[in-house]
Amino acid sequence: MTWYSITPTGTITLGNLTPVGQNSGLVGCRWPPNGNQLAAALNLPKTTQMWGPFWLHEKNLYLSVPQGVYTHRLPLRQNTKVLDLYRMYWQEKWQLHHQTTPDIEIEQLGGKYLIKSQDFRQLWEQGFLNQVEVQPLPWQTLTLSHNRREDFQVVEEGGLYAEKTILMASKWSLVIKVIGKGEPQKYGTLGAGATPIVTVPLENLETENWEFLGAEIPDADGAVLLTSALWSNGRTKTSHPYPDQHPPLAYLAQQGEPWQTWKTVSHKLTPERKLTPGEWLTPAGAIYRWHKAPITKSGPLLDPFNRHVWGYGHLWLFKENLI
Repeated sequence: MTWYSITPTGTITLGNLTPVGQNSGLVGCRWPPNGNQLAAALNLPKTTQMWGPFWLHEKNLYLSVPQGVYTHRLPLRQNTKVLDLYRMYWQEKWQLHHQTTPDIEIEQLGGKYLIKSQDFRQLWEQGFLNQVEVQPLPWQTLTLSHNRREDFQVVEEGGLYAEKTILMASKWSLVIKVIGKGEPQKYGTLGAGATPIVTVPLENLETENWEFLGAEIPDADGAVLLTSALWSNGRTKTSHPYPDQHPPLAYLAQQGEPWQTWKTVSHKLTPERKLTPGEWLTPAGAIYRWHKAPITKSGPLLDPFNRHVWGYGHLWLFKENLI
């Protein structure tokens, strides 16, 4: 079980496909990369299990600020922000923390910032945390215009087509955990432009402080979604923002993002691969409450399509103590 950092050497273009069958690279850019893309880029053996991706900056592991987290004070600075944080809790309805000043304007922070893993844990246990440093999302979307690609490389810049591409902020990396036999390759490529990436084991960091992401909570009644999830109803072929086999009492989730895969059409004389109509990916940061959580150990939730192997749907369990 080893943690690894993944650092891109340039901009990365990952098609953000729409659920109506448009081609990738023309309608935006998805970020962060999903588990399938990372597994392919790292050439991960099928004998391994992946956690992540999460974020790494200055030896700290960062997570998406969950839904329901808010602050009293509107941030004034555009870069690093130090805020008083509170989280909502469920008791017949979603409620503000009891320390929240009545009739004061609040700002929801879920999905807009990243938070250190140790601060996230403390915030969830206490329900509030004063003077916490949160980080704006450490990437920006740029526009790449061209006329054509050849072998995935742009050969005519400044043309008709406009693609979106992602540029990571300096000193930031993705971070994953690999469990099982095998390890990722050190050098690989990611995205439509085959951007080189470098993968390095984090041998000199105190990664044992991150192991709470797999904590066992036998009496858990809630969970925070730490990585994006693909959950659907197999009978109706519809996407859900929660695991369909374990519907929660209540949940808070960001609007889903379009996600597509390739499927072999076998009923034709000549089988061919086509894009599926599309599913909706639930972004990291969703919150779920049950009478009793469907699992007792934190980690990627078992999936009938085995997507948990590549880190999808990582649930961090908790026992609600704010009621």
